[in-house]
Amino acid sequence: MIGHFIDCNSNYGDLLYHILLKELLRKFGSKEEVRCFSFVEGEAPLSSGYYVHSIQNMLQGKSDTPRVLIIGGGESIRSYKNKTAANYAPLYPELFHPSFFSYVKKIFYGRVLHRNYFREKFISKYMNYSSIGPWIICPQNLTVDFLIAYCSCGGHVDGTQDLKTKVREAFDRANFIYVRDKRAQHSLLECGVSNAIHVAPDLCCVLSDFYDLVAEKQKGQKILKKNGVDISRKLAIFQSYPMDDRSVFLIVKQLKNYQKDFDCEIALMPVGYCHNDHIYLKKISELTQGAFYFIPVDSIFDMISVIAASDIFLGTSMHGCITAFSFGKPFLIGPTGRDKQKGFLEACEIDTKLELKSWDQIEGCLNMLEGFEPGYFMDKIFSAKKNVYEIFAKLLCATNIGNQQI
Repeated sequence: MIGHFIDCNSNYGDLLYHILLKELLRKFGSKEEVRCFSFVEGEAPLSSGYYVHSIQNMLQGKSDTPRVLIIGGGESIRSYKNKTAANYAPLYPELFHPSFFSYVKKIFYGRVLHRNYFREKFISKYMNYSSIGPWIICPQNLTVDFLIAYCSCGGHVDGTQDLKTKVREAFDRANFIYVRDKRAQHSLLECGVSNAIHVAPDLCCVLSDFYDLVAEKQKGQKILKKNGVDISRKLAIFQSYPMDDRSVFLIVKQLKNYQKDFDCEIALMPVGYCHNDHIYLKKISELTQGAFYFIPVDSIFDMISVIAASDIFLGTSMHGCITAFSFGKPFLIGPTGRDKQKGFLEACEIDTKLELKSWDQIEGCLNMLEGFEPGYFMDKIFSAKKNVYEIFAKLLCATNIGNQQI
């Protein structure tokens, strides 16, 4: 059995990894069972269609042990559990004793306090296993035995030299390391990792090899039409996690100007429910009095379809942008200031001007995209996919999975 350890939050990109890993394993001829592992056991969020097994139970020897554990993709190179737990815990209040939650809320009435309570409770209940951060597994500290491969991992290590030494020891014992950008590679090298670190674009770049553009576009158009969008017009999809009030007005003003100049429809689609995309985008839709359509999708497969039906994607979600890119569509990355965005662009050799520095650049950058050569994104995605397949084949060879060639 092959185990796959990922972040199973209510976030589009993280949930995609398990689906695409299974598709890739089949493509390379593997017939082994593949199980998803994460923190909370149960059905994966956003109608993802797979079951999630408890990583804690497996690492503690309380459930079946995989022959190989593939870790990632995502921000797996993290040296802390607190932030990950804090993101999870508010999504699962039913997992904790409701009377105590009510007591905390009533007495202290502070979001920070009940988030801290949930975070500590979550770590104790679901992340109580030997590791450095959530995903960096130390084989020497486990009673179970399996091969370990890191796949399409991003992030960086913060902490003391002692912590970096532990990270080095963990990664030097891994059977394979595939990181999704040179920034992640540099972080591991700074820790002193001597194991080979392979760099290729994010695994999700291959999405369009398993989801046909024509079929997905037709599905997406039905969803858009149902929500009032005129599918005969040019369509731009916008997504963002919550920003400050000034950003809201900048976004609305600049998108309205683009809508007017290019006679197009603007649709707002959430992809990160754990980040409250849906709340923020509803607010923007209301401010435009319906000029921008809110698309209430709650399935990652519907999100793929809507992006396939668009002409351009603009968002803070790296994986929203990668989905558009995989289909050969133009995209712009919102101003998040996160290293992973620039890392993605550099790994795919894409013009880094496609990452906005601020929201007041929307109109100018959208106009800039209109001047790109028609085949620019198709050429780039072809090269990115080739690199992903080459490194993924090496991962399979290192762990004795499948045919290692297609």
